[in-house]
Amino acid sequence: MIEHAKRYYTVAYCAYLVGLAQRDFEISVDYAKERIQFGRPIGSFQAIQHKAADMITDVDGSRFIMYRAAWAVTENEADADLQVAMAKAWCSDATRRVVAHGQQIHGGIGFTKDYIIQLYFRRQKMAELMWGDADHHREKVAELLEI
Repeated sequence: MIEHAKRYYTVAYCAYLVGLAQRDFEISVDYAKERIQFGRPIGSFQAIQHKAADMITDVDGSRFIMYRAAWAVTENEADADLQVAMAKAWCSDATRRVVAHGQQIHGGIGFTKDYIIQLYFRRQKMAELMWGDADHHREKVAELLEI
């Protein structure tokens, strides 16, 4: 019973991480469109575009692996533990990358309390550690694969 509840809570935290990453991405893209440097929006620079592309790839990848884990848990599939462990490891790492890119897009101002983006950095750190960090879940994946 407790193990089943842990699966649900872990998937719920994966969903939280996906939402956090999605919002961080949206805020960062809006900022990149508005912030003018050298006479043009910073979003027109290739480096910023690549960061945004990496961010949305991580957001969508996290969403899909979280959906798969949620499906496995609700359908009581035999590999539910494996799906949940893979999702938590992936979502934790992907959200960390998204938040880091968001901070880089915002530059130094992103660390100040004047911008909400700093909250996403703090929330990501807290959520990453809840219900086991990525390393814990990678070890669980290896154990479930009997490696």
